Amino acid sequence: MSDSTITNLNMILVTKFGVPAIGLQPDATFEALGLDDSLALVELSVAIEREFAVRLEVGQLFAAQTVAEAVALIDATVAELARQ
Repeated sequence: MSDSTITNLNMILVTKFGVPAIGLQPDATFEALGLDDSLALVELSVAIEREFAVRLEVGQLFAAQTVAEAVALIDATVAELARQ
């Protein structure tokens, strides 16, 4: 898990979605953070695309379920694009 990815994703969660920075842990679920509907995940997907220049589908974020899993997905997608 990339430190810069988790830092940047946490910044998105705090600034765009109002998630409290205190207690924001990698194992936090999107549901626990209040991002438990498709509209919130669409907005998160757009924010991720702007920040990391990778496109994640809402279904991928639903499957990821936690901050750590989303970070791993972002890192894997960035690495895949770098290989192309």
